[in-house]
Amino acid sequence: MSASAAPPLHIEAIQARLYFNHTGTFSDPLSAKDVLRNVIIGTPDFPSPSSSTLVDVLLRGDSGDFRPGRVVTLTVTASSSHKVIATLKQDVGVLGADGQYHAAFWLPGTGCTSLHLDASLADTREHVDAEIPFQCAE
Repeated sequence: MSASAAPPLHIEAIQARLYFNHTGTFSDPLSAKDVLRNVIIGTPDFPSPSSSTLVDVLLRGDSGDFRPGRVVTLTVTASSSHKVIATLKQDVGVLGADGQYHAAFWLPGTGCTSLHLDASLADTREHVDAEIPFQCAE
């Protein structure tokens, strides 16, 4: 199949995982049911403190496909103020045998500010967004 006839690359999902400072391990992917209050000190649901988050942007296309210059961008904004916190870019490598490619983005200093994530593919209208509803209280 020629490169022009290959199925388009698309963003299938965004998954976020807490990084646990006491164990050096990651949480399961966060879901809408997770309560993310005070994760920086640990909670009953997340007993180890977490101050960093790994964001996995799952891309899907044709098995083994590679096109130089394809870039995925993750824009992170504070949900309440809409202030851009980070704009991170990563080249998209060769897609796996299953047509997947995982682009990992490390977010340090997370845990109190709710975040809006927007993943996009350069030169396309393709994008997917997600929320991480962090909050802190005394």
